[in-house]
Amino acid sequence: MITMHAMKPRENSLNVFESLKLRKSQLWYLMQELKDSTKSPSLNSNYRDSAIKKGVVEKKHPTFPTWSKRNVFLVPNKLLYYEPKNDVQVKGALDFNLITCAIKVSKEDARVFKIIVFKADRTFYFRLPTEEETKEWVKAINEQIVSSKGYQHNLTRVAIQPSFWKFDRITQRELMETANTGDVILFRTYGLMPKFQRVVTWSRIDHIGLVTRFGSGELYLLESLGKRGVDFYKWTNFTRFHWNMDYEQMIYRRLHCRRPPEMMEDLEKFIKIILKKKHTMSICKLCKCKNVKEEPVKKNGYFCSELVASVFKRMKVMPDNKLSSRFYPGTFESPSESLEFINGAYLDDEKLIDFYLD
Repeated sequence: MITMHAMKPRENSLNVFESLKLRKSQLWYLMQELKDSTKSPSLNSNYRDSAIKKGVVEKKHPTFPTWSKRNVFLVPNKLLYYEPKNDVQVKGALDFNLITCAIKVSKEDARVFKIIVFKADRTFYFRLPTEEETKEWVKAINEQIVSSKGYQHNLTRVAIQPSFWKFDRITQRELMETANTGDVILFRTYGLMPKFQRVVTWSRIDHIGLVTRFGSGELYLLESLGKRGVDFYKWTNFTRFHWNMDYEQMIYRRLHCRRPPEMMEDLEKFIKIILKKKHTMSICKLCKCKNVKEEPVKKNGYFCSELVASVFKRMKVMPDNKLSSRFYPGTFESPSESLEFINGAYLDDEKLIDFYLD
């Protein structure tokens, strides 16, 4: 019988930094920056800004006969909706490449259309002010449904999951192809202690790691863990050794920023210095005065979110006006109201990493 950590616990990867075979060539860093810049329309925009269709649409409550306004974005093969006052944290996501569905106009009211998801216990109702607007939305949405994988194949794996629409999803394969240095992974861990931590910090998550993709092209996670301290963990090992089974959720957030050669070179030097530093978490750290000057490199080590904040400051995407020890894992979840970025950088919407879709 296979246990959750079936074969191997998180390994303390000795000499893993050397095994990455970091390349210092300007060509590689320039290619990495070019690769990053082509993933979004511009530095200060995301895919929602180039939506096929967007606007305020009323959505019906699943239980009660009430309607609420939602900011709706139709992007390629996907429909996303948000609360009007919170355009950061997705309220619902219908990914037509992961579900099989159909769209119909209501017979009772021509201003209403519904999206029926096969094998799901939920139908989504939307309403526009006029019949003409409804026709435009239905036509645009249907075009995305018909061109999706869900239309070509009968997909039910996602639809049968409870509250599947509450998360925008990314597969492990997609993450491995698109993730870049500086992106973050948020963890919601099983167990009483992680749950207690989430209650105390008013958060949905209890741990955070930083994605790193250096010269080898392989994906690693830089983390500060209790017994291991600051270390690298190869991303493919999460499924190979069933590490992902320790977590209720693992959430991906992409960091949008420029990654010039000098930034990457400086980050490489910084990581070499902090590698193997101890994991330290104490009341003294959390209660330090706001005006205490921050050490360039922590002598006593880092806890997980402190590590991420320190790296962001080193990358010059976060201002140095707040101690890194005052950042908690939940600070990096969406909506990031207390998270300030500079130089046009920002964290994209949350995406649930679904290990069962590949």
